[in-house]
Amino acid sequence: MTIEDFRPTHIVPNDGLPAWQEPDVSRPTEPLDPLLPVRLLDRRGDWSRILCANGWSAWVDGRLLVPVPQDPPAAGLPLARTADLRPLLDRVAEALARYRTAV
Repeated sequence: MTIEDFRPTHIVPNDGLPAWQEPDVSRPTEPLDPLLPVRLLDRRGDWSRILCANGWSAWVDGRLLVPVPQDPPAAGLPLARTADLRPLLDRVAEALARYRTAV
């Protein structure tokens, strides 16, 4: 994977993150910098193996990683339709009217 191909899935929290060579607290390595983009490769319980853009990988406490939002749909893909919300809004308006008359 080249740097151009790297797509982060998570970001390291503002305080940085301790890292380990293996999913074992007895083998620490260099901590990760705050707000570093990383790619999640594997999970083992609370442990997560991450990959950095430079190819370096480590194990971290995956519960602390901040997920990156998914990319928007690419041009050329079919548009997805959402359900019509008007019936739901009508029901809400009716319920609100009943509540107001009861109060």
